[in-house]
Amino acid sequence: MDALDGCLIDFSTQPYPQVLAHASRPWGALELRLLRELTGLERHSTNLTNYGRAGNLMAIASREVVNELLHRAAVSNVEVIAIGSHGQTVMHRPDLHFSVQLDNAPYLAALTGIDVVSNFRSADLAHGGEGAPLTPAFHAGMFAQKDHAALVLNLGGIANLTVINAQGEVLKGYDTGPANTLMDLTCRTLLNIPYDQNGEIARSGQVQEDWLSHFLSYPYFRRPAPKSTGTEEFGAAFIAAQLQSCRENRRRAQDLLRTLLELTAQSALYNLPEFVSAGTIDRHSTLIVCGGGAFNTLLMERLTELAAQHSLKTVISSERGIDPQIIECAAFAWLARRCCLGIATDLRSVSGARECSILGTLSPALHGHYQHQCLGHADN
Repeated sequence: MDALDGCLIDFSTQPYPQVLAHASRPWGALELRLLRELTGLERHSTNLTNYGRAGNLMAIASREVVNELLHRAAVSNVEVIAIGSHGQTVMHRPDLHFSVQLDNAPYLAALTGIDVVSNFRSADLAHGGEGAPLTPAFHAGMFAQKDHAALVLNLGGIANLTVINAQGEVLKGYDTGPANTLMDLTCRTLLNIPYDQNGEIARSGQVQEDWLSHFLSYPYFRRPAPKSTGTEEFGAAFIAAQLQSCRENRRRAQDLLRTLLELTAQSALYNLPEFVSAGTIDRHSTLIVCGGGAFNTLLMERLTELAAQHSLKTVISSERGIDPQIIECAAFAWLARRCCLGIATDLRSVSGARECSILGTLSPALHGHYQHQCLGHADN
């Protein structure tokens, strides 16, 4: 949670959409403190005023990113059909059929003059799904390989894996567990730095097998898909004992980082033997890694080693034409487009939903695309 990323995409190009611009807006220290309090990464807050403030903050920051994208691409706001705004997840409780994201889509629409699609998870939850992950359909559209299976591993705060068969269909898509969230939390808590760049601090540590064994015994990793998770499960409480141990002996911080990195790598590929034995993947299949974790050199080394044990080649998504850092924002632009066109997205094999659904809630802007479409139909 170090920055707000955005990209401007032209979906009229063939065979793949064209990224016209990419921009990133770092969070300030006070903004980060508010967001982390509300997301429970550091302590839980039930202050509704702060929820409202944070939603407005998200809208204002998003306007800055949108304006920068328009400037870089030399595009006016009237040329943009919609903004796909996911917001910052505060709580994800598929067991209770809800997911809450910090956002204020009508405010963002008013600030930019562009229609906004938000609240992407609720429709899937309403149909009995997990509401996450939402990106597998996009992964299949971008990374399917002719005649061979592909696996797409997104390493954000939480890791999610998409399994695409040789026919280009999504067989499974699910959250595998923590990616960067626990490592970043450790860096902030023990070292007063935002993250471990390239995994260099972890590289100086050693895997503590007792810690790793304890982490991997957590029931979530053995739970069959469909499944999704978040910081409710993989937050400070998950590593509380290890953090306390490191406070008593600061030199153990690098061991904790190395162990958490190993947890990320092993849990991400936990089900790989299952896919091999089922014949879903073979030596011609590819593991495509995206998200911020793709820039962690040591994590990529471990993923490559683990995948190679099953003759699986590992590449970063940039080798397939898409910057690892913009995969998520590109996916929500793709989902926003589908919402505006009324196209249902099939996540049944991913989320366990009973049926397909149109993902997203539209917040129209005055003089935006939706209003022009409606007035055009009224004139006819």
